[in-house]
Amino acid sequence: MNKRGMSNLIATSLIIMITAFIGTMLLIWVTGFVKAQQYQALSTTIKSMDCGKINYKLRAACLQDENLTFLIDNLGTKEIEGIRLRIFGDDTLSQMLDSKIKMAEIQRFSIEYGTGNIDHIETLPVIKVGNKDYTCNQKETFFNIKPC
Repeated sequence: MNKRGMSNLIATSLIIMITAFIGTMLLIWVTGFVKAQQYQALSTTIKSMDCGKINYKLRAACLQDENLTFLIDNLGTKEIEGIRLRIFGDDTLSQMLDSKIKMAEIQRFSIEYGTGNIDHIETLPVIKVGNKDYTCNQKETFFNIKPC
């Protein structure tokens, strides 16, 4: 019986094609991974830069009936898209307030809290970068909430 193997030319061609295919797949995977990392780093940098433009003050806060009323003054160079509010007291409440505060504007908020004492409130500004909302870490805290 005459057994013949593959010719050297065909074997070499197959090894080169398989290696090229594996190399191409690896290159595509690494390129996608690197682009995702670059995008994430860029969006984090842009968020940090935009959050640096935020400067706001929680001016006053008081309780009237069952409502917590407070004023926020936007002193920065970027519009605030909303405020994350956390109330600490007899009841703990966390709420997102979707109300824009333009530059150099003071906005009044009134939130139904119910009866009970409030120890303090915390606010965090929310900004829009592109189509995405980001919460910045510039926290304002107000203590001694008294009746209005």
